Amino acid sequence: MPNKKDAAITVKYRQGDAITNTEGALHHFVTPFVPILMHGDYAFKNGHSIADFGIDEKGNQRARSVILSGLIQPDFETREVMFDFARLAGHRIEGASLRPDFDVLSVKAKASKEARDEYDRSLKRHAIYHLMAKRHLPSAQEASKFHCLDMDCAIVAIEKIISNDKADLKARNLEDYFLVIPGKPYPTYLSLELILSTAAQQMLNEFRALERMIPSTQGYVYTWDPAAIFARQLDPTLLNRLTILGLRKAITACPPRKLQVFAFNDYADDEATRLVKLVFSYEHVTHRTPVVSKSQIFPAPSLNYDISAFPAAERAVLVVHNNSDAFGQNIQSEAAGGSMDGSFGQYSSAAASLRREQDWSKINTI
Repeated sequence: MPNKKDAAITVKYRQGDAITNTEGALHHFVTPFVPILMHGDYAFKNGHSIADFGIDEKGNQRARSVILSGLIQPDFETREVMFDFARLAGHRIEGASLRPDFDVLSVKAKASKEARDEYDRSLKRHAIYHLMAKRHLPSAQEASKFHCLDMDCAIVAIEKIISNDKADLKARNLEDYFLVIPGKPYPTYLSLELILSTAAQQMLNEFRALERMIPSTQGYVYTWDPAAIFARQLDPTLLNRLTILGLRKAITACPPRKLQVFAFNDYADDEATRLVKLVFSYEHVTHRTPVVSKSQIFPAPSLNYDISAFPAAERAVLVVHNNSDAFGQNIQSEAAGGSMDGSFGQYSSAAASLRREQDWSKINTI
C-alpha cells in the first residue's frame, strides 16, 4: 500500500510499477481503518462535493470525528484486475497455498513479463485454494456444463438466492455459477463464486474489525456507496447483488452486534435496500439492524448527517468509505470534485494520516 501512484484513474499496472494487477486484486482482502476528522459530509450534488460544516462562532473550523475504511471497491474498472482474477482460462487452474518461504517479487523483477506472470499465477492459485469450495478454477469448457448465465439472468438468479432463506449452501456460495460475456472468437467466463467470496470476505473483514474497535456503549452507523467507476466491465446492479449476498454470508459468520444502522446508497438501485433489509430479517440472523437508504440519514436539502430518527444511534460513530482502487493514492493528490476519494482527501485529515513519505521514526507524539 505505501507504493501506490499519486493518481491512477483507469490506470492499473504499468511496467516499472510496484503493484501488479493480481496484487491489486489481493488488496481487496487488506482493509486499513483510520479515525479522521471530516470538515463536511460527502455529497453528490452535480458531481462529487462536500456539504461543508463551516466555521463556529469562535472562528474555528467545524469537524466531525468518523472512521474511514480504506476498503477497495470491486475493481472492474478495466479488464485487468478483478475481471482477470475471476476469468476462466482454457485449462483448469488448481489452487495451491503459497509456501511459507514465499517472497514478494522485487519491483525490478516485476518489470519482466515472464517473471511477473508466473508471480501473479502463484497469487491467483493461492486465492483459488482459499476462496473456492472445490479449490480449483475450471476451464471454460468445463464451466459450460454448469450454471452459465448472462448479466441479466445472473442478477435474477442471485436475487432469488438472496430472497430464499432456505437456499442450499452451494447456491448461496454460487458454487459452479459462471457469468458468460459474449465475445469473439469465444465468450469469456467469469467465476461468480470467486467474485462473491471476495465480496463476502471484505464484508467479514469490515465487521470483525469494527466489532473489536468500537465500544459496545457507542456502536457504529455503517454506510455503503456501491461501485460506480469501478463497475465499467460488469453491470453495477450485479455487483450490488454479489455484495448483498456476500453481506448475508458475513453477518452469519460475524454477527455485527454493535451495528446500529446500515445505510445503503441506492440512488441507482431502488431494489438494493429492500434486499439488504431482507438479509437482516432472516431467522438465523441473531442481530436485527435498521436498514435504510443512505439518503434518509443524509437528507436534502442540507445533505448533512442526521441520525435523529434513530435515537439509539445518536452516540454511534459514523463509518465511511473513500471508494478507491489498489493503484492510486488519489486521496492525497486529486481535487475534491474529481472523485469521492478526492473529496475525502481535501476536506478531512485522511490525507495527512496516510502520508507515504512520512518517516515515522522521526514523529514526535504529543
